[in-house]
Amino acid sequence: MTRQYDTAVDYYNKHLKNVTRIEEAELLSIMKQMITIYVQIYFRPDEASKLLNNLRKYKHHTKFTKKTLDEWLAGIKELKRNPNTQEPVKDFNKLKVQVHKILGDLHEPGSAQFPNKKERIARLWLRGSLYHYLNIRPHKDEVPQILYWLAIVDRSVNFSIYYSLADMYLKECILSYSRHPFARKCFEEYKENIILSYSGSRGTDIPEDIQQELKALQIRVEETLN
Repeated sequence: MTRQYDTAVDYYNKHLKNVTRIEEAELLSIMKQMITIYVQIYFRPDEASKLLNNLRKYKHHTKFTKKTLDEWLAGIKELKRNPNTQEPVKDFNKLKVQVHKILGDLHEPGSAQFPNKKERIARLWLRGSLYHYLNIRPHKDEVPQILYWLAIVDRSVNFSIYYSLADMYLKECILSYSRHPFARKCFEEYKENIILSYSGSRGTDIPEDIQQELKALQIRVEETLN
């Protein structure tokens, strides 16, 4: 919350050292936050690898947390094979290449594959690069694409210090850049996410107010593009 990431890591380490018992979910959460700090925010996969390797000997691991840790380490090792991951991508065309390399072609709404634990590491790094690029004030024609990619990677990574912002990114793309061709892609992705969210054993049951919102967003996109 305060962006004092080094202090946060210090306190995470102190906590892990001093607890006599820790729940599996808490241990996983702490390791996730540490990975997020070093891979997504600092772009230091080497330090993430060193930190996690030290944690392999942690006495309170379960079989599941140890296996998960090893998968994350494998992901970091693979990420480090790319020499450009020590910093964010600062060129839009190069960033686009990384997006399609990591996320796929994204031809259809919902087409992004859900990653395994190893693959999530590269997506964390990509999310950091997308955040960085968005914060350096890109050309306005690039912003809808960044928002679209951010929404997809944010939903699939699920390594959030806060919470998923995917729907907010997609709605910002639709409402603020409705004349851009990517507005339709953002709408279709948002619609697909809503359908999946309200699907269950009884089929799709979307509340009336959400249906009205979808209709209004669709009208906005169609009116501005036609």
